[in-house]
Amino acid sequence: MNSFKEKSTDQKNDLIWMWMSIFCLALWFLYDMSMIVQGWNKLADLIFIALFAGLLAWRFAFNYENSFSNNELKVTRRLLSFEQSITIPFDQVEGFSDKYKRKLLIRQRISSFFHWYSSGDPRTTRVMSYMLGKKRYVLIFKASDVFMDRLIAAMPDRFVPCI
Repeated sequence: MNSFKEKSTDQKNDLIWMWMSIFCLALWFLYDMSMIVQGWNKLADLIFIALFAGLLAWRFAFNYENSFSNNELKVTRRLLSFEQSITIPFDQVEGFSDKYKRKLLIRQRISSFFHWYSSGDPRTTRVMSYMLGKKRYVLIFKASDVFMDRLIAAMPDRFVPCI
């Protein structure tokens, strides 16, 4: 079996909204700084600007790469020069589905959910359940149909279709 890789994508329309939001936040920040110089207390506004900028960074600054090789799935998250990855061997996978529905996972005693996807990515959200030791984890990621078709071909017995 050969390997396959794909990276997260952003829609052009979403990127326009991102840059407009950054521009508005910068204007608001400059206005608040001028008001602070004049003696006004604008600490709450500055905290809100920082939180909203953090949300924008979470949505657009992270890049994700899904890849699988002979016997493992690897999801890598990048922000600037920082990188973190999750590697799941195929023998630890309990099941995976082409659509994420939380109500199907609620009764399974899940230890942790890992949300490794960019919310700006237009692709479908997928889910994979796996065991690590005696604990069950769920990886939630976004992948294209081509990636899922190749993953299903690699592990057809563990695919759970979602209706």
